[in-house]
Amino acid sequence: MNETETRSFSLWALVAVAGCAALVASFFLPWLALGSAEREDLGVSQGDLRALEEAARSQGEDTEAVVALVRRIREGDPATGREWHQLLGWSLEHAEARRNLEPREVRAFRAAHTALAALPLVAALLAVLLLLDRLRTMRAPVIAVLFVLGLVLGGLGGLLWLGASVQAKEHATQNIALLGFGLKLLAAGGFACLIAALFGITRHTWLRAWALGILLSTALVVGTVLYVRG
Repeated sequence: MNETETRSFSLWALVAVAGCAALVASFFLPWLALGSAEREDLGVSQGDLRALEEAARSQGEDTEAVVALVRRIREGDPATGREWHQLLGWSLEHAEARRNLEPREVRAFRAAHTALAALPLVAALLAVLLLLDRLRTMRAPVIAVLFVLGLVLGGLGGLLWLGASVQAKEHATQNIALLGFGLKLLAAGGFACLIAALFGITRHTWLRAWALGILLSTALVVGTVLYVRG
């Protein structure tokens, strides 16, 4: 029998849909609330707020929303994943205008900014494809993309942790409550996608899935490194 004839309902396809749905939902839920020490370190002055306003205006954003968001974060209110993504974009424009970062650092942050924007879109597309396929045994390309999605989330989390200061790491481990439900859901969704990719393979798909997954992962890593290095 060929692969098409033997495809039936797959529990791992259902796990993959749940993981992708969690990833999408996490971007609209609170990610992180800053403690008092982190709010002091943020130290956004009125001049910084004006610069962020200009950066937002250059991107066609609502400048009042920029000020409101930064003030909310300074007061310790949690921001959603979508809001942190917006703040990163505005901050990059701000840093470029003030030349606070090296070109390589700017490109690295831009890569992270792009990855954060792409993750929920890719997750939503995968979920739709799996549902349209009626949750049957996953095809090799879908498994490969799920694998890469899980790796990208793990890589972003690892980079953020490695780049954090010792004080920030200690504060995070001692104040888990500051981590919002959205951030926890993001981690759970990425783990679900990775597990679905690892266990959703069959004897018909494992070779193509792993070959394509390794190829996509390598291309992504090499492309990102070349872009950051300039």
